Amino acid sequence: MKKILLLIIAVLMYVSGISQQISPQPQVTKQDYLQKSKKQFRTGLILLGGGTTLIVAGILTYQKGAASLVLAGLGLLADASSLPFFIASASNKKKANRIAINFNYQKANYLLNSGFANINYPVLSFKVSMK
Repeated sequence: MKKILLLIIAVLMYVSGISQQISPQPQVTKQDYLQKSKKQFRTGLILLGGGTTLIVAGILTYQKGAASLVLAGLGLLADASSLPFFIASASNKKKANRIAINFNYQKANYLLNSGFANINYPVLSFKVSMK
């Protein structure tokens, strides 16, 4: 009897150990997507501006030798690396615009003894586009 009781306790401890709940992921809001988009856009602008500056510096110092080619090459790489940030920024902005929570009033006809009456009632709408 003691062995069965110890076995049941061991099994229950094992089951409770492997069945721990995982905390759910926090919901991503419209503000989160807009903030992420803004940071990605700013990063893209910095890379584009820095890359263009390096290209111009490389062109202006073309007579100096190989260092000018290195500057221009690094500028081209920086310009090319800014494109994914612009694309990701646009994608996150579209995601933010798909999520919409609105609070407004809608009209409804209400039946009274003497006829119909128009009343306004508050409506909270939540829209998620699946495109």
